[in-house]
Order: sequence, then structure tokens, then C-alpha cells
Amino acid sequence: MRKKGVFLIFAIIGIGALIWGTTSYKKAQEAKGWPTTEGKIISSEVDSHWSRTGTGTNRRSKMMYDAKVVFEYSVEGRVYTSNKVSFGEYSSSSRRSAQKVVEKYPPNKDVIVFFDPVNPEMAILEPGKIGGIVIPFVAGGMFLLVGIVGVMSKKNT
Repeated sequence: MRKKGVFLIFAIIGIGALIWGTTSYKKAQEAKGWPTTEGKIISSEVDSHWSRTGTGTNRRSKMMYDAKVVFEYSVEGRVYTSNKVSFGEYSSSSRRSAQKVVEKYPPNKDVIVFFDPVNPEMAILEPGKIGGIVIPFVAGGMFLLVGIVGVMSKKNT
């Protein structure tokens, strides 16, 4: 019974990841229809940080990179600032990936900003882009599959 509980937790985590991924995907698709306004890049740089993976003797540190892009825009006379290029942004072990984003959005560049009409503080530069959103689908699917197989296995009763 104890093993089944562990597998049930795996299944629940998998379901949670799939729900989160689905919600993020829907938001990314909805953003394609958001109204637009003009904006300007305030700052753009590659940020790095150490990320730890594994446990015990398998614990490792890895340098990860993010594109930090800050832009300003106005809606109905009110000025807003955002740092979200797209939904599904993620850190990468490739500095080059982050550098490409920074090069695409240099400081002082004029940009088109897509903003949420209900909550204008939420804005992005690249609607519909789903890059990192794939991760929760893959991980969630794997966790759910392991959980279901483990719970249904007669060996774990």
C-alpha cells in the first residue's frame, strides 16, 4: 500500500503539471488576439545563475542563462513596465539562446506590445510562442504514466 501512495503522488504531480501546461498554452494562444500598443525596450541583458540538480552524490551545479528584457508601454495614458517576452520562458544552459533574445531586443528599440485588455499590467512581446511550455507537458505526461502504471501494478499491492 505504501508504494501505491508514492505512485499516486507521481500521478497527482503529473496531473498538476499537465493542468499548468494547458493553462499556459491557452494563455499564449489568447495573447495573439490581445490589443497592441507601442513600446520601447528599456534594458536587455543576459543573466546567469547556478542551478543545482540531483541529490546526494549525484548533486551537480550547472550554469543557466536567462534573457532579461525590460520594456515600457502605455495603455490609456498610463505607463507600464514588463519583463515578459513570451509565455513559456525558461532558463537555458546555452548562453547563445539567451543572447539571441537580447540581440533581438536591444535597449531603445521600438516594439509592438501585446497587452491583456482586462489586466493591462500583463504584457508580452511574442504572443503564441510556446517554447518552455512543452516542458510541463512532457514531464507531466511522464509523471502521470509512471503513477498510473505504479498504482495499477499488482506487484505493488
